[in-house]
Amino acid sequence: DYRGVDLSGCTRLDGCSFCLRGADGGAWSTPAMTLASRQLEALGRTHPRRGGRLAVRAVGTPFVREADAFADLVRQTDLPPIDFLLDTRADTLVAQRLRLDRAAALLRGTGHRLHIALVGLESFSNVDLERLNKGTTWRDNLLAAKTLFELEREHPQEFRFREHGGLSLL
Repeated sequence: DYRGVDLSGCTRLDGCSFCLRGADGGAWSTPAMTLASRQLEALGRTHPRRGGRLAVRAVGTPFVREADAFADLVRQTDLPPIDFLLDTRADTLVAQRLRLDRAAALLRGTGHRLHIALVGLESFSNVDLERLNKGTTWRDNLLAAKTLFELEREHPQEFRFREHGGLSLL
């Protein structure tokens, strides 16, 4: 679809056609877990304690790529149970399966949960995935969906994906 289009003025030429970040997730100037630690501390210090669960959107792939380190930070807080809403690419989700399993084990008994609130599968057609510059295949996407169901089944108290979103499809 972009054949013959002058892209010389573009700031990036990689990644999904409609995302703002490339397949590598982009570089952060401060380590993600340093930021997460600061933000969890500020949340604990400033958020009023009320009934019900709080949902916190943790934007960026580092929260999945470092899910076990993030869960370790969360379990060390005295925050009431929180649903942490994460987003990731399909291939990153699959690649980080062991870290997500470790994160669920670290959160066991805390009341905190990890939710995959957005995974951009977009399509199960390789032609469409290539056209959209997704960098994944239909097999990657099918494995990502399978991984979500398995994580939810194996860690029902610590992991969810349907409640706050889930899959992005075209």
